Amino acid sequence: MKINCISEINEVDQIEKSLLQKILFRDSTDKFKITKHRAGKYPAIITVSGFLTEDEDNYQKWENSILKLYPDQEWFHLEWNNKNLPPRLKRLVEKWEKRLKREHTTVGLTPIIYPTLPYWLINNWWHVAVRNSRHTGKLLAKRILTCRNKEFILIGHSLGARVIYNCLKHISSIGEETSIKEVHLLGGAVNSRPKKWSKIQGTVKNSLNNYYSNNDLILKILYSAAMIDRFPIGLKKIDLSYFKNFDSTTEISGHTKFIQNFHKIKK
Repeated sequence: MKINCISEINEVDQIEKSLLQKILFRDSTDKFKITKHRAGKYPAIITVSGFLTEDEDNYQKWENSILKLYPDQEWFHLEWNNKNLPPRLKRLVEKWEKRLKREHTTVGLTPIIYPTLPYWLINNWWHVAVRNSRHTGKLLAKRILTCRNKEFILIGHSLGARVIYNCLKHISSIGEETSIKEVHLLGGAVNSRPKKWSKIQGTVKNSLNNYYSNNDLILKILYSAAMIDRFPIGLKKIDLSYFKNFDSTTEISGHTKFIQNFHKIKK
């Protein structure tokens, strides 16, 4: 019987917390699940979705690009607790983003955000998902490190890119030899400071690729307001020599458009 080192490890590592921590930090990894969607050759693909793009059939949004770019590769999809917005609230966010595009302006946006969206609720969802991404990244690193003779290509969108960053950071911190061949970050909800990304140097064998778009209003407005950070990697390049950066503004019209258009922007 062939044992698959990724998908057949079902237990979830939990961090022991005090009662106060449980009240203040309501994060969870009880949804951590890596599902195999296609058999094939290695290096295997692992896709990770994020804010506004994770739902029950999310892997189908990746399917077209994965089939075109990696027709022979084994493919896994990671499901995790990204605290995705309820459908009704998600539709409000998407409606608001379209409104901003029509207005073609970033002047006086703060007054628009608060009456248009239940901003405090979105902010809460976002920050819980950010905390979840740390432990999810660590769990993903552990799964990958169990596969000593296997190589992987990691592809993450939005907070999924943050999961991948935390995965690489954990591998770097324990000094393990990497089995990750490539990384592709799409509309990443992670700060672009070189000092931050220098911590993961040497964790990827071939290429680290960052795809960004100036049309991403979710990152430009909601992310910036929630994280007090105007420079996520989904809006600008990572200024390090071992990163390849691709300005995808022409092809990508908004935050949720990266996944289905990945095959168009991958160089």
